[in-house]
Amino acid sequence: MIAHILRKNRANPCPNVSVQALKIAKTLKKGKGKRSKDEASENEADDEKEGRKPKKLLTKVEASMKQSQLKVFMVSGQLLDNANDVVTDQLKTSLQGKYVVLTSDGWKDESCNAVTGVNLAVNEKTYLVNLILANLHRKDGDAMCHAFETMIDKAEEVYGMYVVALCCDNDNGNQHGRKNVVLKQPYLFGPLYCAHQSTNFGKVLAFLVANMTHWNTHFIAFDHLQDLKTLMQLAVFTQRNDIIAAQKHMMKAVADGMMKRIEKRWKALDQPIFMLALILNPFKGVSCFSPKAGVSPFTLHTILMETYRCVCSQPPKITWTDVEEERYHEIKLRKEKEVSEAFFSYLSRCGPFEDLKKNKKTFLQINGNNPLAMWTAFLPMVSVAELADFAILLLSISVNQAGLEHNFSDLKIKKPQL
Repeated sequence: MIAHILRKNRANPCPNVSVQALKIAKTLKKGKGKRSKDEASENEADDEKEGRKPKKLLTKVEASMKQSQLKVFMVSGQLLDNANDVVTDQLKTSLQGKYVVLTSDGWKDESCNAVTGVNLAVNEKTYLVNLILANLHRKDGDAMCHAFETMIDKAEEVYGMYVVALCCDNDNGNQHGRKNVVLKQPYLFGPLYCAHQSTNFGKVLAFLVANMTHWNTHFIAFDHLQDLKTLMQLAVFTQRNDIIAAQKHMMKAVADGMMKRIEKRWKALDQPIFMLALILNPFKGVSCFSPKAGVSPFTLHTILMETYRCVCSQPPKITWTDVEEERYHEIKLRKEKEVSEAFFSYLSRCGPFEDLKKNKKTFLQINGNNPLAMWTAFLPMVSVAELADFAILLLSISVNQAGLEHNFSDLKIKKPQL
């Protein structure tokens, strides 16, 4: 750290360190040890003149590494507070008024401390907003329910966004806590994670399969393909028909096992939000449903309206007069009617959606196949604005904790054992 601060020949010291840190580094480099008493008392006197409590900007920490006498400087105090304020302000700007998914998971650091991470997912990005030391925290359903409610309230208060879904693991405490939160707040979705650490069915002999949340395994798996390149090319040339046949006629035990796992996972999910997210994707619609599925426009309309009413059931945070409450219910009924009419127009591709198919190619060339871009374009249209806003809410929900797991992997590298 001293070498980093002073650089070579001390001609160009690190531009990001304070004058005080530079003085300490020079003193330690010369072997004089600690700062002189005169220098310390002078700094304390300056603090007293300014009427504030003396606060150390740099904390010297002994680190038990290979070099027994290595000194490490850790940024703390006002410098860290200022940096935190800057990041918080940037997040407020990015998250203000957005629909957000709150994810939470636990992790143990090198000191065996239980740490709970809180992430906010929006616009295909995740933001780590809190780390909670949870060594003494209870993990039962009631305690986790209270913890989740606290996380949601704090995030909405600080960043001014709307938490629309809560995602967490499905172990006993988290599962009961999440379900209790959804029962108390029915306008929240409580889906399970759909991307976590997974187990392979059977034994993989030829290929290395990457783990979704262990990032180094992705490189190892793809790098290993280079070793198999020649064998794979040979197999394609010599056993092409056998490979195709194997894909068409999988072993019944494997097929049944995969179907059982998929059905179990699907049963535990909030199925309406996933069905509606698929249907409200203008590039998919109802094309994924077979005629045997028995899906009619009226069935889909019922699912949509029930889900929409749940989302809009959040009570106001302020006390209203009778006149204001009556006005609120009138507006609510009007919006429900707008959503209903717009949804039938969307399914039949009439009204504002009539020329969607004809101009689809041009839209894809410019905006890609992101359905959020299309629904955002419909927001200024009064007749479909409410449906567009609801579609954006559903399509913005990301039910995986990959971002949070990545943060934990990053922390494991950056957080020293002090």
